[in-house]
Amino acid sequence: MVGRYPRTDNVIRGDAMATPPTPPANLPQAGKDEWLRLAPTLFADGLLDERDTAAFATYAIYWSMIEDALEKLQAQGLTYPTEAGLQKRSPLVPILDLAIKGLLNVAGMFGLTPAARRRLNIVLKTPNEATDPMEQLLRHLK
Repeated sequence: MVGRYPRTDNVIRGDAMATPPTPPANLPQAGKDEWLRLAPTLFADGLLDERDTAAFATYAIYWSMIEDALEKLQAQGLTYPTEAGLQKRSPLVPILDLAIKGLLNVAGMFGLTPAARRRLNIVLKTPNEATDPMEQLLRHLK
């Protein structure tokens, strides 16, 4: 990039989809539910199309892993007694930790964290925000 503005003559543009991509059939139910909750919003914001299916499926799998690990941890507890009478951390704790780290990593690709929204320059609308196109343009130029 030379100067202040990035080049736009080397941008690849594809055909836009009419509807958000559907979740893969092999996703666990919790992952499908999360996909169906977020996909319409991400699609409307231009952050999800069919090329992103694998990455977004990874997010949904991590979500499903987190829900599963949390459910089991709530039932079994964070620790368990060993034969020697000591308390040992549940093997689910590192699994949960890795799933959370993976989820946050993939979530950043889709603007699902405050830091990622700032980096991607995504401004969330407030319920009272005016929808006048000229006002939006002027606000964006500030």
